[in-house]
Amino acid sequence: MPSGLEPRADALVRLAALVAMKAPASSYRCTVDAALQAGATHDDLFGTVIAVASTVGLSRLVSASVGLALALGYDIDAALEWLDPTPDDGR
Repeated sequence: MPSGLEPRADALVRLAALVAMKAPASSYRCTVDAALQAGATHDDLFGTVIAVASTVGLSRLVSASVGLALALGYDIDAALEWLDPTPDDGR
């Protein structure tokens, strides 16, 4: 059912709803793709998540950040490896 919103706004509202319902990370890809195809920027996506942060709370924001990062193609495993370098042999 059409929302009556322009496609960019529609996708950003759907992103806010995913954050609010603590949707699984796999749910973000389609909505993020739709938003980007409609002309939204990465700043628009992050701004949407930040806009609902005070309403939905920290746990939902943390959950959403993983889903959003994965949907944008961010390599979380590589980032975590960079943060946890292998220990020196001379312990």
